[in-house]
Amino acid sequence: MDIESYLALMHFHPKWKEYGLVPADQLQLLMESYEPGMEDASEHDRNGVFHWWLKQSPSKDVLLKLVELSYLDADQLMADDVRRHITKSERFDREVAQAIARGAIKER
Repeated sequence: MDIESYLALMHFHPKWKEYGLVPADQLQLLMESYEPGMEDASEHDRNGVFHWWLKQSPSKDVLLKLVELSYLDADQLMADDVRRHITKSERFDREVAQAIARGAIKER
């Protein structure tokens, strides 16, 4: 399976690749561990990539992109949890908080 097929199968929004936020090493591990049927719980892989980024102490720019990606995710329960973790990031600030608030308004 190639990268494009895997990302589509696991419901990664195209902006993940557009923003360059799919870490190659992490993606390789996910693809190697894939077994048919795992796409039925694809949120686990996406959640893993969100948290991989949060462990990297990302820049504010990356946090803002993660906020956007969280609102584009098909699983909003998982995405809401990711946003809670974003608020604990050392680079979380008013601008990131506003992005989360704006996204919440769009969701209504």
